[in-house]
Amino acid sequence: MKFYVASSIANKAEVQDVFSALKTKGHEVTTDWTLTDEIPEDVRGLKRDYTRSIAKRDFEGIRECDVFVLLSKPSEGRSMYVELGLAIAMYEARGKPLVFVVGPDNNESVFYLHPAVQRVGTLEEILERAMDTTVRDTPLRGHEGRLEEYKALRSEMLEIIKGRTWGQATYAALAAGLLGLTRTDYKVPSLIFIIAVALPFLFHTIQREDARIRMGNYLRVVLEPRIPGMYWEEYLGLWRGKFGEKERRGWLNMPDRAKHILGFSGLYLLISFFCWFLLLDATENVVPRLVGSLFLIALVMKFGAFFKLYDKGDEEYEELLRLSPKA
Repeated sequence: MKFYVASSIANKAEVQDVFSALKTKGHEVTTDWTLTDEIPEDVRGLKRDYTRSIAKRDFEGIRECDVFVLLSKPSEGRSMYVELGLAIAMYEARGKPLVFVVGPDNNESVFYLHPAVQRVGTLEEILERAMDTTVRDTPLRGHEGRLEEYKALRSEMLEIIKGRTWGQATYAALAAGLLGLTRTDYKVPSLIFIIAVALPFLFHTIQREDARIRMGNYLRVVLEPRIPGMYWEEYLGLWRGKFGEKERRGWLNMPDRAKHILGFSGLYLLISFFCWFLLLDATENVVPRLVGSLFLIALVMKFGAFFKLYDKGDEEYEELLRLSPKA
């Protein structure tokens, strides 16, 4: 069976002992929150994504468990009472999880006496009662439609990713063909054309990436919190907050953003610079050199705009998070 164990954060050692006992008996723990460092209250606002990810992770752990256990001693701890309320509400809606309060301090909250809650003295008593009870799970309505929407959007995002690869491949083949097959008399116009044609290819890539970012924000803010088991984006927030140098670390910082962009559009820049150097070597005429240089400058400036696209996506995410109705 799957267990979630709630308690005061000051009670990590005893909770870990309970985890060990459950795993020894072949049971699963949905969330080991004892591995997460405590976040002081005065920095939770600064590490909002990390804090939000922890809350979502623990919520998922409660939603996925068959048995919810609250260690009532010590009784100090705001989060464990919130978790108890979530477990009771889920039991009322779905018949799952079974809710147990264990320990001597089992009168600290009126909700300890809620009909859904079983008050027991030991872990062994919980296991005995849980094994004798059939855990029912009534799916909540509306998840099927959201899941289909999620699948459709994810499929479209995968097509966008494929399109980025084919765009670079097409441009590379076009450039190679023109460089290899164009007669010497037309070499200069061909070089200028290769530099120029990188612009519409890059425009198309940026538009598709903008659509992907907007879909990603919608999936993250609107759909994912409403579908059980959808946790990828929250995991990324948890990873960035735990291992990053600052909040939101990941491909959104400048070095990783550069790698991300150059990975699927850098070929346009590389080939264009290569053709520009060939152009300088192929002609002494100022006009074609100037035209080729202007196209290259325009391409570089467009890459600069590409970098800012992710700032725009970040702002849209914040606004969507503010406006979106809560799950």
